[in-house]
Amino acid sequence: MEIITCTFDKKEYQKIDLEFMLAETCVEIFENYRKYDYREKLVLKALSLAKDLGITSGFRHDEKQVKWPVIVIQLPFGEVSFHMPPVELPYDESNEEDQKLRADKYKEQILKNKEELKTYELTRKKNKSSHSGINWDE
Repeated sequence: MEIITCTFDKKEYQKIDLEFMLAETCVEIFENYRKYDYREKLVLKALSLAKDLGITSGFRHDEKQVKWPVIVIQLPFGEVSFHMPPVELPYDESNEEDQKLRADKYKEQILKNKEELKTYELTRKKNKSSHSGINWDE
């Protein structure tokens, strides 16, 4: 019984369960094929699951549609592949260090926002409970 840690949710799964999650996700992609935003998220989830399972998968270029990268997953019965939308952002010439700093700043900002929200909610709850015994949550 092989145990694999899923990168997507950081939980441990038996290999067969992770394979089933990938199979379900692939089926769901095709069930939602024209719901592009949702489909793209499912494709990225499937790619992550395939990578965790050691299944050959990744990106390739379509010679006929060079602007649209393709995600490919090699399933036992053949590949499934999905064009992904291009992002129309110019390359800012940042390097790995620049991008790491950006990611760190983003995380710091989110943590700060979470702390501010928590403080606000505690203050709000305290203020509600101090008003003449009225339960404002009902």
